[in-house]
Amino acid sequence: MRIKGFTLIELMIVVAVIAIIAAIAYPSYLNHVQKSKRADAHDSLTRIHMAQERYRGNNPEYAGDLSELQGWDADTVDSADGHYRVTITEADATGFRATATPQGSQDRDSSCNPIVLELGSDGQERTPEDCW
Repeated sequence: MRIKGFTLIELMIVVAVIAIIAAIAYPSYLNHVQKSKRADAHDSLTRIHMAQERYRGNNPEYAGDLSELQGWDADTVDSADGHYRVTITEADATGFRATATPQGSQDRDSSCNPIVLELGSDGQERTPEDCW
């Protein structure tokens, strides 16, 4: 009579293979999640850029803080999903600079160095480049 089932060694081999796959996949997954959360900053900075251009069309210079822009309530606000804090750091008659600083788990996004995302008034000056 033969007993059917798995031996302890077979079970341990399966557990070891799963652990190796998880050790490789999990950091990659976290990197992908952080990269996808950057879209939250991109969206907010693009909205600020568009609001600044509307504001500049009616005023002699760009708005110095978010509260002057239509659709923004305060000088510094969280992005739509709350992963970044956005603000206008510079503004004058010729341009502005808006920044998105990571918050919470997004603060550990080590692949973007420096971590603060910036967008210049021309829409083309995006730093750091690898994060856009």
